[in-house]
Amino acid sequence: MRHSLRRRDLVQRPESRKGGLSVVLYDPSARGGICHHTYHLAESLARSGCAVTLLTGDDYELRHLPRRFVLSVFSKPSWIRAIGLALSWGRQSSPSDRAADRGPAGARRIAQAAGKAPARRDALRRLRLRLLLLRAAARIVRSRSRVVHTQWITYGEEDVRFLRLLKRLGVRTVYTAHDLLPNDAPQPGDRELFAKIYRLVDQIVVFDESNRQELVRSFGIEAGRVSVIPNGSDGLLFPEPSQESARAELGIPRDRRVILFFGHIKRYKGLEYLIEAFDRVRETVDNALLLVAGHISRRDPAQFEYYSGLVAALRTRKDAVCAAEYIPMSRVGVYLAASDVVVLPYVQTYHSAVLMMAYAAGKPVVVTDTGGLAEAVEDGKTGFVVPPRDADALADRIAAVLTLPDRGRAMGERARELSKTVYSWSAVAEKTAALYRRLLEPGRAVRKEEASKPRALSSVPRVDGGAQARAKTRSL
Repeated sequence: MRHSLRRRDLVQRPESRKGGLSVVLYDPSARGGICHHTYHLAESLARSGCAVTLLTGDDYELRHLPRRFVLSVFSKPSWIRAIGLALSWGRQSSPSDRAADRGPAGARRIAQAAGKAPARRDALRRLRLRLLLLRAAARIVRSRSRVVHTQWITYGEEDVRFLRLLKRLGVRTVYTAHDLLPNDAPQPGDRELFAKIYRLVDQIVVFDESNRQELVRSFGIEAGRVSVIPNGSDGLLFPEPSQESARAELGIPRDRRVILFFGHIKRYKGLEYLIEAFDRVRETVDNALLLVAGHISRRDPAQFEYYSGLVAALRTRKDAVCAAEYIPMSRVGVYLAASDVVVLPYVQTYHSAVLMMAYAAGKPVVVTDTGGLAEAVEDGKTGFVVPPRDADALADRIAAVLTLPDRGRAMGERARELSKTVYSWSAVAEKTAALYRRLLEPGRAVRKEEASKPRALSSVPRVDGGAQARAKTRSL
């Protein structure tokens, strides 16, 4: 099996400033929202003068975009993994299904699906992966990159081994906790796995204060090892058509007031509450239309059947348009442009890239008070915040946007303004580079992995609201 991780891929590019900071971003996800986040971060760091290398998978979906960073393919799929994936995905798999398997829960699902395969094959797979990670670590050291910033965990315990090896080699490690724990299909070992990651790395990045507080409280992490750096918003990786042309493309009349639900359809995203709220919105906004765009997850058969039924019912209505499929990057802008308001009716989450995309597209939002969503929304200025699972409150705030178009436009303008300032990728890169430099300060002691043991790992409940943090940060 050939692999394309080459030493020359890790050499600083000419456009990087001489003597600048050298960093490796490790993101084997290769597709979807995490991949897009990593691209923007890598590009913005490179523009600021850092020498940046991205280690990723061979099916990296953004390889066609211009870049100032070095792209290094980490590995190609082996025949062993291909068998497991074929067993796991089945004939009806989609790109979003395959992206979902890049994570601890996905790795376990593949292993379970391939459970009848000989133990020797599984041992060979682990050996191959360890050799690849060992090779990657050696190349990182040769490149003289002193910081490795991990964006996603794909290989579970093998990623823990990889990070531990990097620390022993004197490399500083950073991990971005996009989700403190998996929102979808959580497994019994997830908390223990992520606790190891959080204890091991030198610094953890979260997007908002509520997640920082939950990480400190739930996992017993020292507050000084958790940095709040907002997610970026101003860089859209897709065209922005006019609303008129976008609606013509989707077959939506120009006079409709369009409510958009965008993203993979999973239980924690609460689509059923939005549908219930929409029926109430229609009582006061007779030209309202619900636009649903996103693939229905097949990970849970009961979940798939339930949401397939909801979508099938919507498709029979004249006041709804459904694209229950994977939306490629080139088409995302069409759905955002067609909308008047973007709604995130989640029942639980930590953060959402959909919120940041809505801001970048200049759209007002209605979100639920869960995770860090409310911290990013200026209630009454960029949108509204409502309690989760409250269809009445959701309907009231959606109608408040749609019945006053001037208010909606003003909210969208404020959202776009924030995307270009507070949530700009240049500001994110500046804060991230400052974090790297603090880690590399002379005399800064190397932290021992076991210096911080997690407290009550399994007894601390998941926090949806983060109410104390939001009480201090929300603009009313």
